[in-house]
Amino acid sequence: MIAALRCCILYSLKDAVISRISFRRPARTVVTVFILVFFSVSAAAQLNRAVLTSVNLISASPESCRLGLEVRGQVQGIETMSFDDGRFVFDLASVAWGGPLRRVRPDVPGIREYRFSQLSRDPLVTRIVVEVVAGWSCRSDLAPNGLRVVCSGPSVPETGRLKETGPDIAVVRGIGISSPVAGLDAEGVIDRSLGFIPRDIVKDGLPNFGSVRDDWLGAPRSHKGLDIYGDKVIVQAVADGKVVGSGLGKLAGGWVKISHLNGVESVYVHIKRLSVQTGDRVTGGQPIAEVDGAAGNAVQPQLHFELRLDGQSVDPVPFIFERASEGLKRRITLEIERLEGLSLERASRVRQGVNE
Repeated sequence: MIAALRCCILYSLKDAVISRISFRRPARTVVTVFILVFFSVSAAAQLNRAVLTSVNLISASPESCRLGLEVRGQVQGIETMSFDDGRFVFDLASVAWGGPLRRVRPDVPGIREYRFSQLSRDPLVTRIVVEVVAGWSCRSDLAPNGLRVVCSGPSVPETGRLKETGPDIAVVRGIGISSPVAGLDAEGVIDRSLGFIPRDIVKDGLPNFGSVRDDWLGAPRSHKGLDIYGDKVIVQAVADGKVVGSGLGKLAGGWVKISHLNGVESVYVHIKRLSVQTGDRVTGGQPIAEVDGAAGNAVQPQLHFELRLDGQSVDPVPFIFERASEGLKRRITLEIERLEGLSLERASRVRQGVNE
């Protein structure tokens, strides 16, 4: 509205401005031309500005928090400041927020509060402030519809960096289970499993537990694990235990089986460079192998992870779901629904004999 009004004023003043330009009145000419330039630049800036439409908590756990900032338009720049340990400030250049100051206190142990408001209108700046407990850090990452503010506790690595230990993502029969891939939290595991679509969904199959495999070969079977996609990653024991099996197979590639307490076992398949052998004792978070390229009959680099109770394979996702934040629970539900649709599409391709 303001931009349109300024444009109207600009055009209505055009003739009057030109008629006032005179060599005998240089001062008035300068003032008038300045007004013309001001309206032109200001109107253009208003028309090209971006607008912050919402700030939402995407996911949260005791160790990390992700805020999603939906922005209509392009953010011209982000200036990050930390006034002290625990207060992180993000100034979004050329971004307008039309609402009042918003303060949110999420149910996240490490996040005290986040708030956002219009810092100034000339220049146009919207400010996001996140207050966290000591030891936490925050950063901004670009996202398709704006950006994300990612806050992590001391135990969570930065994006792109691997870590040999990690927080528990599930509890099974009283045993804390950490991520089988170093550097991933619960959301990262879901991103690279349920949230990942393989290049060839016919031959490689879908990543979720219970999906159909090898039906394209005429020998259908049920998938007994969760495929976590990623290359050049460290595979780690999910809990303390003893290696009760390891080896190398034509279909499996490298594999390791670990026995934990209370009848809980974990199995790791499609791996290379095993650093443990049968009979070894391991601790939770200890590196045991790597994923480095596709191994066995895997089409893409991936870890096939199995969780077994009293010798029977079970789906690990419900255990992750039970401990997940509300945001991650919604994400898991949506991904399962999406995979159900992909399963029907895959079955149709198998019937038609169509591969990727």
